[in-house]
Amino acid sequence: MLDILRLYDRDERLQAEQPGTRREAAFGVVRLVDTVSTHSTVIYSRLTAEDADQVIQREALYFKQMAHTVEWKLFSHDAPHDLGERLLSQGFSAEEPESIMVLELDQAPPSLLCRTAWISVPRFQSTVYIESTRLGKWFVRAMSQTPKGYQTTDTVCRNDGLRT
Repeated sequence: MLDILRLYDRDERLQAEQPGTRREAAFGVVRLVDTVSTHSTVIYSRLTAEDADQVIQREALYFKQMAHTVEWKLFSHDAPHDLGERLLSQGFSAEEPESIMVLELDQAPPSLLCRTAWISVPRFQSTVYIESTRLGKWFVRAMSQTPKGYQTTDTVCRNDGLRT
């Protein structure tokens, strides 16, 4: 399980890049600064008991000066062990816990591995629906900033009635 966490941290947090954001790695954190709206994320942190409070204050000030809200993604294996309590004491609020689910493919039910159960990417792209207008508008703006985003953006616009 530790190998999976290490890989997850590396691929989904340390090297994270998302459309509509600018990745910044500095001072023990990785930020995804929203370039489309004003909601940014601290996606990864490597803190110690000695520097955690100072880094939390610095990050809160950094985003406040940009007039951005910030979500600090906290995982149960993040250090220091009391990082969640420190974030709460500095004004962050906790959301509902989320889980990462892992499936060992050699133990997966055969129906999950059957090719006929897969959906093709073009078919999936042609049926993308955005439930939230706010999210839909953000998605359209974010995807239009990426070289490969045009076709997806066009699909979302047609399905949600949005226009860029």
